[in-house]
Amino acid sequence: MADLRDIIIKQDTIWISEAELIETVGVTANYLKVARHNFAKSLRKSKLKTNIKPDTGKAWRYARINNGFYYDYDRIPDRMPAYHRSKLPTRSELITQNRNNKEIDRTRERERIMSYMWKEACEIDQDDVNYFTWRAAVTFSPEKAIELATARSLANLIKEWVDNKTYKKAGIHRKEEFWTLAAELTGQKKLEGLRHDTAASLRKKLYYEWPGDQDGQRQQLISGRYGNQNRAVVGKYKVVDMETGELMQFDIHEAIIYNVWMNPGRANKLHKTQVYDQYLNECKELGIDAVSERTVQFHLNKFANRSMMSYERDGKDHFSSNYKPYIPQFKPNYAGTMWVADYSGTKLMYRYRKEVWRNGRKTSQITSASWYMLRIVDVATDYIVSWGLIREGENWQDLLPALNMALEQTDNCPALELVTDNGPAFTSAEAKTRLSMLFKKHRRIQVGNKQANKAETYVRLLSDKARKFDNWARLGFHSRHADNVANPDYMDINKLPWQDEAARQAEELVDEWNNTARPDGSVPAEEYAKQERRSNKLQPVDDKVKRFVFGHHSKSTLDRCRGVLSMSLGTGEGREQYLFEFNDWLQDAETIDKALYGEPTMKVKVIWDFTGADIYTPDGRYILTARPAGLSHSSEFEATKESTQALKEHTRRKVRYEEAAKKYRESVMQASEVAINPAEDLDYLQRASLNGGRAKAEHNKIMEKKQNPLQDGDNDTDFDVRDSY
Repeated sequence: MADLRDIIIKQDTIWISEAELIETVGVTANYLKVARHNFAKSLRKSKLKTNIKPDTGKAWRYARINNGFYYDYDRIPDRMPAYHRSKLPTRSELITQNRNNKEIDRTRERERIMSYMWKEACEIDQDDVNYFTWRAAVTFSPEKAIELATARSLANLIKEWVDNKTYKKAGIHRKEEFWTLAAELTGQKKLEGLRHDTAASLRKKLYYEWPGDQDGQRQQLISGRYGNQNRAVVGKYKVVDMETGELMQFDIHEAIIYNVWMNPGRANKLHKTQVYDQYLNECKELGIDAVSERTVQFHLNKFANRSMMSYERDGKDHFSSNYKPYIPQFKPNYAGTMWVADYSGTKLMYRYRKEVWRNGRKTSQITSASWYMLRIVDVATDYIVSWGLIREGENWQDLLPALNMALEQTDNCPALELVTDNGPAFTSAEAKTRLSMLFKKHRRIQVGNKQANKAETYVRLLSDKARKFDNWARLGFHSRHADNVANPDYMDINKLPWQDEAARQAEELVDEWNNTARPDGSVPAEEYAKQERRSNKLQPVDDKVKRFVFGHHSKSTLDRCRGVLSMSLGTGEGREQYLFEFNDWLQDAETIDKALYGEPTMKVKVIWDFTGADIYTPDGRYILTARPAGLSHSSEFEATKESTQALKEHTRRKVRYEEAAKKYRESVMQASEVAINPAEDLDYLQRASLNGGRAKAEHNKIMEKKQNPLQDGDNDTDFDVRDSY
């Protein structure tokens, strides 16, 4: 019989779930997928996005209800040879079956009865409160006294309902069912002296062992652990060092018990029963009287003792996470001050087809998995800035799309600080470089300091919200408590959503998280959008930084570049080409040559995206940036304003480059002519270029010689000779 989720009646239309059709009619999910596609062809485009598709009279009319596909009973075809609709119950049978499934909600009825019983039980006898507060052998605080008085009132009420069969008037037909309800009520309230997990233990206590007199009932509720003086023996007589006379912190009982419990310097641990057995042996050898096992457990369970012994017994990590004090901090006030990021499972199971080898043949089988999810959350506003899903594992490449999404939503202004755990996605060399460029500070939470990791809280809360989905698996991967783990009896792999549907569920969770009001009335999305809540220290990330983090990292040689750099993605028919132009190719080429120390092939590293291409040396030193090239038209009949402007600019670049080549030729020819002339005919600048700029003294000497040739002694001799003639 189908349950309420498989049959839904809306406005006289009976909707049958896809899972019910697959199980009852025998169709496959792929068949229904094709049927939905064919039905969608009969709809207008404006109706394709509606959850409940309009009735066009075509077969397999469908709707999307509760994150699943449902089909109109009247539009399920009943033609030969399949006769799909005939395999289902008739319309009237389905309506009757649906009505039968809508019987009284037993859970709500049980809660109503328990609420009534609890209201009656709270009408306590004030004399009971006074007794437990002042007159009992072991006195209690007023709050605990009220609790004990309420426990006695509730116990008598339960017994009265059983004796007088009052439970039948409340609509409970069987006594066993009432005992189960009573046990559930006492388990919820956790009253002192009346804590029982099962109906059998509660019935034994109240039906067979419960005293009939008032004093007996009061004593029955007081636990034997109160007023036990046996445990006072422990710690009473301290151990004394006979050589020094020093009084030790512990007595002989504590020294034995705590030493066995901590097991210093060893990895193994004994449970409490084993500790007590060893304690008895030690006491026997020392000739002292041992205390009871309950007393030993009492001292081992004391928080002060448990916390102090955890460092040696459980290790530094457990001690730091559970007992070691941490630094309390106030929550950031401004959006963008701190983001936290963490990878964790969505806890939403999905199914997918996996190829396997069987008997030497390749085949496929349906298996299950859970999406792995990255969340980046703004701590000040609790807003999930971005998120991403991966199939398994975590690496720095999967981190980039989520970071890019975050920048798109924040006007390219990353947070001032990013806090993460020590996962491989955040600690690899590639990730460290990119995160240090985006954020002023990237802080990784060390092991044992979980209180400082805000991301873990968001992961747990978001996983808890996923409980509303039928494919929710567990609160956490290490959850063991039954309340935090789904019922495995109903986790049918064939009823799990496909992975795309599970991805939509994750998106729905994020949207619900961001747009649901918190207890204080604030909505994360609204708080994050408020301009006054944004930190005034936020700054847009530089384009070169953004390209370095998210762009493509390629290698290229520029020795054959003609002013335009060509980069490509993909291969074959899917290959895409991107062109980038240099601002001044001649000057830029000289800049690149200088940075590469004249390496002839001009091997460079190019980091690029559609906004530009940054040129780096092979060892990662930035040189310059090339902008996207404007494309001119090849036919005047397809010319545009942009292509015409690009044509003019590229034409000017060609002319400038040709003029530069001609000027370069003239400079070479001039230098060649100068090189063969006598050094005396060179001007100051020419001589400086030949002498590394250090030509002042040489130039002055030559010029003085030209202007006054009779300076040297030889000239005086020549003058005398000429004068003698």
